[in-house]
Amino acid sequence: MTTDITRQDEPAPLVQLRKQLEQRAEEFRMVLPEHISPAKFQRTLLTAVQLNPDLLACDRRSFLTACMKSAQDGLLPDGREAAIVVFKTRVKDPERGWVEVRLAQYLPMVFGLRKKILQSAEVSDLFAAVVYRQEIVGGCFHYEEGSERTLRHRPIIDPDFAPTDADIALVYSVATFADGTKSFEVMRRIELDRVREASQTGAKFDAKGNPREAKGPWVQWFPEMAKKTVIRRHSKSLPQSGDVIVRDVESEDMGLAAAKATVAEAARNIACSGAVPLGITDCLNFGNPEKPEVFFQFREACRGIAEACVAFGTPVTGWRLQDGRASWGFGVQVFFLGYPMHFDWTKYTDFATTSQGWDFSFWIGYDF
Repeated sequence: MTTDITRQDEPAPLVQLRKQLEQRAEEFRMVLPEHISPAKFQRTLLTAVQLNPDLLACDRRSFLTACMKSAQDGLLPDGREAAIVVFKTRVKDPERGWVEVRLAQYLPMVFGLRKKILQSAEVSDLFAAVVYRQEIVGGCFHYEEGSERTLRHRPIIDPDFAPTDADIALVYSVATFADGTKSFEVMRRIELDRVREASQTGAKFDAKGNPREAKGPWVQWFPEMAKKTVIRRHSKSLPQSGDVIVRDVESEDMGLAAAKATVAEAARNIACSGAVPLGITDCLNFGNPEKPEVFFQFREACRGIAEACVAFGTPVTGWRLQDGRASWGFGVQVFFLGYPMHFDWTKYTDFATTSQGWDFSFWIGYDF
């Protein structure tokens, strides 16, 4: 009875969101880890919305996509493990011209990244810290690269020492493996500023190079954002439980990870539209396969698509290979076919019907 009364007092948009989340319970179950139930995940989402009502005004599809990404990573969007934040942007409407819209974006937090890494049981400890210019000048920080890497930091704990964000010279993270060995990652201030300039809110200049007012967490909590940035970069070389997708993958794993990420993104687009993924067809665009480097990329991309399809339980129903004899680049396009579980008129997804109604409707989600 108490629950019913509470729901009657909820604002209409919140009631609608609750229904949409309940309708997607099975989709959340498909990607959530065993220790997080769909009900717990939905309660966390509703709490996040109640604490930040601006999320209700966001584009609903972007919000549901952010929810699905959080579920896939196995992190709760509670502001500690992960968060769903609001970004404003401008889009061109055919009738109204340029209009401002609010989009929701999923952001894993430092605690969430650390949790995923420590759950692998191969890493026993992981921490990050900032280093101030005064500590470097005073000889409190020592770092060496080479065959015997060394990192020592003796923070200044003088109560009268009150540095500002501008005094931060670098940030580092240290991971201790189960066998006692350690791994370091160090980022200088210039590298942090480059990451900040690539953010949507923290950048001091717009895309045309004009000065703009920076805001958001990079302004309010620069030390914490610096720690998160170095841990995120460090996490690419550390074992993790689950599949937190790092989009800027590098080196030999690029083809494998990018192909997996492409399939996963297309599947999320289907799930967020209220459909069940059935199968995929792909288009592979590669350079000259006679070059060993290009053939390696092609092989790893095929392996990534295959492993992702096994994980989702979806077959590859068709494919197309297009090779450019003079090109070194590559690309993977994935089209997912899905069958709708329910219909949500608030989404922006094209669908087809038959003369008999909704009995044979298929939705297509894609990613590049």
